[in-house]
Amino acid sequence: MNDELYNSYNQVQNGDNYALERILEKFKPCLIKNSLIDDKFNEDCFQELSLKFIICVKKLKFTFGNMTIQKYL
Repeated sequence: MNDELYNSYNQVQNGDNYALERILEKFKPCLIKNSLIDDKFNEDCFQELSLKFIICVKKLKFTFGNMTIQKYL
């Protein structure tokens, strides 16, 4: 994980919603790609994926040294 993303993650864990927006923007192309159904963009799917992504980012807990990832879903 690069330093910028890691720093944004830490800021999200401390309640910084602007940092959450930055992370969401970084992953937006992936969310859009996965919102295509029959090669057409599905807004409902995009919104659901975005919401789930936000929940996961807020709940994700790990230690950077050994990358121990705790259950987040």
